[in-house]
Amino acid sequence: MKKTLIIGTLFSVLCLSNAFALDKPQAAKEDQRVLYTDFRADEVYPVTAASGIITTIVFSPSEQVQSYGSGFSTAWEFLGRGNYFFLKPKATDGRTNLVVVTNRRSYLFDIRLGSRAKATYRLTFRYPLDEIEAAKKEAEKNQVKSLLSDSALHSEEKDPENKKSNYQYTMNFGSAAASKTIAPIKAFDDNRFTYLKFKEQTDFPAAYRVQDGEETLLNSHVEDGWLVLHGVYEEVRLRAGKAVVGIYNENYQGGGASDKRAVSVKGLYRQIKHKE
Repeated sequence: MKKTLIIGTLFSVLCLSNAFALDKPQAAKEDQRVLYTDFRADEVYPVTAASGIITTIVFSPSEQVQSYGSGFSTAWEFLGRGNYFFLKPKATDGRTNLVVVTNRRSYLFDIRLGSRAKATYRLTFRYPLDEIEAAKKEAEKNQVKSLLSDSALHSEEKDPENKKSNYQYTMNFGSAAASKTIAPIKAFDDNRFTYLKFKEQTDFPAAYRVQDGEETLLNSHVEDGWLVLHGVYEEVRLRAGKAVVGIYNENYQGGGASDKRAVSVKGLYRQIKHKE
């Protein structure tokens, strides 16, 4: 039992050591002087320079070099331009550290001199976490499109005679003369979304849920000329400047967005961002 525990502990330590080992940049197959490396915040990246050679460091296209500093700056020439950073040695013995700060990240380098054959011509950073996050957002966007495409405007429920849809809506107008100009000409819900149809020349007003006397701006999107509200509500208020229209669901069965994140579509949520 003790032997098993010791072996297991030793294996864990070895795995942990490998996890924290510094990974050297990988050379391109075509040319060993062109390198690629994955970004890690706590990594120090080695760069080998050579006399008469300019080394180019390439960051993410979304980054801009803002500042940099070195422990032996008189031995080097540095230049930051956009997401590119250039360095060139001026002395024969100028090994030092280099810090480059962009609008998104900071990078640590160990720069040294070597032979031309081993010089780094270009070092390009890759960002696996960014790629994963981008893929995640794309998947979420596709999921949203899929969920929204399954709405009444893309099914037989668009038919007014369909019993699954509720057309029992009434409305009233604010005192401003312009209120009637933002009134919808059709309104119904499919127990998930609320659909408002306006005259073609009308700009879509902002839609608010009215509950306990408070107004909350609703999530919505425009689809096939309809303003689609992401939920079903007892009272909705439309606003555009001084114009106001109240929309009332006379067949309200409850539901709607009871959860603060909910938009009445299974699997689809609205993220609430709080100001600091």
